Amino acid sequence: MVIMAVPGGVHENVIFTASVPSEVKTLVKASHNMDKIVFRKLIKLGLGYLQGGVMQEDQEAAIKNLCDSTQPVTEKAVLMTCVQYAGIVSLLRAALRVNTVTTRQDILLADLTNFGLPEEFASDVCKVVFGPARLDIDNQLVSNTPALPVMTNLNWRVEVTISTRALRLMFWNLRHCLIAQHGLSGAIDYSICVSRHCHATHKLPESGCPVFWSLW
Repeated sequence: MVIMAVPGGVHENVIFTASVPSEVKTLVKASHNMDKIVFRKLIKLGLGYLQGGVMQEDQEAAIKNLCDSTQPVTEKAVLMTCVQYAGIVSLLRAALRVNTVTTRQDILLADLTNFGLPEEFASDVCKVVFGPARLDIDNQLVSNTPALPVMTNLNWRVEVTISTRALRLMFWNLRHCLIAQHGLSGAIDYSICVSRHCHATHKLPESGCPVFWSLW
């Protein structure tokens, strides 16, 4: 965990506890000459990417429009805008991991301004983290997070197939078959069949009915 010495005391980083990513450093450096409208557009684009609620074509078109708004439109300016977009995504991803129960808003604001983000832009990030839309943002982030499939239902049965040969040979042909059908999240259904011969029997009782022992 990184501890920074700041005027008036010691500050503990709450967002980037190890080091600030290079794309975030680029964003912070550019933010000192950036319009507030442009920064808010970057936040909107970053949230759209993290939440997954925007189609890829629409996201790419919005980034292109933002790049075209730079004056003059040069290859270097477009590249810098793309890096700034990557920086806001990394910044928002880290900021949304902050526990709003144990971390006060002024602490987060101080952390953002301490690594160079202007206070007015830091306030916008704090509004995302502590604002009324945080619950909806968290729900969408969780729903779009990759996860293993979840079993939704399971049905199974054991079938026993017995040969029609003479009774004395019947126990050699006893065959157990386990049939299972289960469904997974995403409307995916699977069926499996596992079979195995049974090679153990009990001695025939006086009634003449064989008793078979299962080897499952």
